[in-house]
Amino acid sequence: MFAFGRILNPEFGIAEGNYFRLDKLPLKDGFSLLAGGYEKHLSDDDKQNFSFNYHMIKFIADGEGELIAYNKTFKISKGMMIGLLPETSHSFKGIRGKGLSYLYVLFQGKKAIEFFKKCGFEQQVVLKLENPDIAGSLFWRILRHGNNSTEYTYEICSLYLKALFLEMAAASKIKEHTSTLSALTFKECRDYIDGHYTEIKSINQVAEKCCVTPQYLARLFSKQGNMSPHNYLMRVKLNTAANLLVTSSLSVSQISQRVGFDDPFYFSTCFRKKYSLSPRKYRGKYMEVMEKKDTKKRREN
Repeated sequence: MFAFGRILNPEFGIAEGNYFRLDKLPLKDGFSLLAGGYEKHLSDDDKQNFSFNYHMIKFIADGEGELIAYNKTFKISKGMMIGLLPETSHSFKGIRGKGLSYLYVLFQGKKAIEFFKKCGFEQQVVLKLENPDIAGSLFWRILRHGNNSTEYTYEICSLYLKALFLEMAAASKIKEHTSTLSALTFKECRDYIDGHYTEIKSINQVAEKCCVTPQYLARLFSKQGNMSPHNYLMRVKLNTAANLLVTSSLSVSQISQRVGFDDPFYFSTCFRKKYSLSPRKYRGKYMEVMEKKDTKKRREN
């Protein structure tokens, strides 16, 4: 095994390069790390096409720019990870004045490819990492040991790469679990509002009953329901009120109380804001439309 060391190649837009390649050893546990390196690109708009025969992951160490791969353009910046399949032609476009530097590794083997997919690269080309410092630290360790040609180099670099894969796979699972948990909590809170809207006087009641903080409840509804919990509560109350206005003979005051409003004047204000009509006019408009339909139907008969 040996290292290429530091290289300067302005012709390819590379201001600095540091590379290593490991002897191609028999696959151990379906896993083989082949090579890696670090490159710092010049801050210009030149594009260079690259393609390798192995799976590759790249960690953006600094700067920002664009990745062109699979006939698409991806925005990339510090802390992101790129995953590319074998023989994928790709190029980088730096943003003038900011430059772009990254670390990468090439690998092969069934086990390594399984890790590659579990990390999220089966569905995505670019990943925004939750904790980029961990990935960056492991990449730099791989590069440092890759440049030290000893009898332990291959084993150490392989273990660091496995650790990187495991960290990313674990983070992906945690994110997936958190997303599922958030969805379940949102459903629980929404169902509570649907079933108890008549007695809910404030959103703090919902938060308390569902064992979450009001702040988390607000974030949950914003992310999962695209509205605040208060707006959702008002929508349920007012939709129910609108239905009662056209399907019952209850007075506006009675409907106001039935859907959980203590003040009928406040109810009317909220109703008018949503439907652009007062409750009485809304009922009258509906009755007018129904009468016209009935008249037309009688004439046809």
